[in-house]
Amino acid sequence: MIDIRKSELEGHLSRNLKGFASPKVNLEQYATPPPLIATIIHQAAMMGDISGKTVVDLCAGTGGFAIAAAMTNAKRVFAVEIDEDAITILKQNRDIFEVSLEIIKEDAREWSPNIPIDTTIMNPPFGIQQKKMRDTEFVRKAFEYSNVIYAVVDGVKRNIDHYAKLTKKHGWELTGYFAEEFTLKKTYKFHSRNKKKIPILVVRLEKSPKEN
Repeated sequence: MIDIRKSELEGHLSRNLKGFASPKVNLEQYATPPPLIATIIHQAAMMGDISGKTVVDLCAGTGGFAIAAAMTNAKRVFAVEIDEDAITILKQNRDIFEVSLEIIKEDAREWSPNIPIDTTIMNPPFGIQQKKMRDTEFVRKAFEYSNVIYAVVDGVKRNIDHYAKLTKKHGWELTGYFAEEFTLKKTYKFHSRNKKKIPILVVRLEKSPKEN
């Protein structure tokens, strides 16, 4: 059951969620816009993937997805983030929103939970500004312990086919996706415009039922 409307969730996040104080380009730190967070969490809740579930916000940053999931009646929420500065703000956001989160400082590509995870939500580095971390790596890791994954990935058209093939290879299914534009505010010195819209894909991936 969803007790908070999408518009209410977006409003709370827009007014109160703190972003990165000093974003790090080597980690491709960009604040996920509250409207996008609210859209993904609302759709996940409508699919039955949030309320009463154990949810992970992978590459959590300052915790937008984790907080939104907690506000949408998730049973238990983990926020996994490698950067200490981001975690400091994440903790502030947790206190501002007065939600229960379990914050874990670890590389999301290496973290393995010791309990089953129902739903993993992530906006990982795409691998555009650096080549050491790519969105696919984080998705592959989440395959190991999740039942459902929502991921914000690079919006190039070939990624639809790429994720369809990747999921099938690992015994998963691409069950849905939608294209969106991510409004990126000027964050780094090399950004020449105050705002730029970049194409993204939001994919929903689900573990395939085991064959009888």
